[in-house]
Amino acid sequence: MKTNNRWNSLRFSAYLIGLLCTGCTIPNQNIAFNSGTIKRVYCSANSVGFDFHIDRLTGEVFSYNKKTKSLVDFNLKDEVPFASFIPKSQYNDISNNLEMINFKTEISDNVFVFTMSPTEISFVDGFISLTLDLDTLEIDLDADVPDSPVPVAVITPIINDQISCEYITPESTKVESLAATGN
Repeated sequence: MKTNNRWNSLRFSAYLIGLLCTGCTIPNQNIAFNSGTIKRVYCSANSVGFDFHIDRLTGEVFSYNKKTKSLVDFNLKDEVPFASFIPKSQYNDISNNLEMINFKTEISDNVFVFTMSPTEISFVDGFISLTLDLDTLEIDLDADVPDSPVPVAVITPIINDQISCEYITPESTKVESLAATGN
């Protein structure tokens, strides 16, 4: 009989909680992450993903420095995946090619815009622009790459449809400049 009373007590408690919370909703994950200006966004498609930290107000992008456990100014060379496995001569080639890419970030109407273009128009022409709505986390790719082996019109819808993004917990919200870290 005691077991039945406990069961009835638990059921009654659950019923009361249900009544008290009628109309309650679990907050949207994106809304929960909207406090503070430093955000970490994880985007992925088919098990391949990338993440980045941004300042939601300025559009600045940061890299995480494991030594100082802080965010530092974004450096495209530091973001090369599997860099420690790439032979030094090949990494130097990649690094030199990355120096020929200019990137710009900004926030416009609550949309994060990341644009890459060549530093020297005489070498190559075109641009790649990625926008991310900071409320819905919908991604949109726009590009003009005249010498691309695959037409941009083919790639763009695939990327726009297959990449999904979500807010995740930042590794840090402490920001240091690279000059302060000695890098």
